[in-house]
Amino acid sequence: EGHMVQVPFDECAWCTQAAAPEFLARSGLDCDDRGFLRTNLKLQCLQNDIPQRVYAAGDCSTVDGHPRPKAGVFAVMAGMALYQNLVADLRGEEFVEHVPQTRLLALVGLGDGTCVASRGDLALEGEWLYKLKDWIDRKWMWQYTGGLPSLDEEEDVTDAIASRANALDVLRKTPMRCGGCGAKVGSNTLTRALSSLPDVPASDRCIVE
Repeated sequence: EGHMVQVPFDECAWCTQAAAPEFLARSGLDCDDRGFLRTNLKLQCLQNDIPQRVYAAGDCSTVDGHPRPKAGVFAVMAGMALYQNLVADLRGEEFVEHVPQTRLLALVGLGDGTCVASRGDLALEGEWLYKLKDWIDRKWMWQYTGGLPSLDEEEDVTDAIASRANALDVLRKTPMRCGGCGAKVGSNTLTRALSSLPDVPASDRCIVE
């Protein structure tokens, strides 16, 4: 209260909350008092309290009436409802509502083979919790590594490419549909767009070949 207190310490861990990027407030969509996008239970963004065909989930948004801490678990749990409502919007089908869970399990590794777990008012510490955290993390990452379709099993598209087939026809024969960002437009359009860019001045910090 009006004076400074110095407290000696060995290490300091300064933990802050998530902050909303400024462009959200400039978007014209409704934001809460912290600057995050407001959504209804269908994850639709609001503009003057009216639902729009703009959707948000995760750290960038807050569900009206259900504020939650900015943590990845809430984004993950909202993912399926977000997907279902995007599909429903395109197909003109009924939306689903998503109420964020009220509690989450937090697992923090301490770097020494142990872990602190907290959920609500309960907190535990132990080596077995680190093993649980490690199993959860490895299972999650497996979905983006070993859990992906094997590209070694894709069909041979050599003949299709050699015959100058349409790019979409080639992509349909592969298990992974993504053709890269450059495949979103035709080669002629992409070439014209790139050729309209200004020349990059010579510099020892930038080499253009």
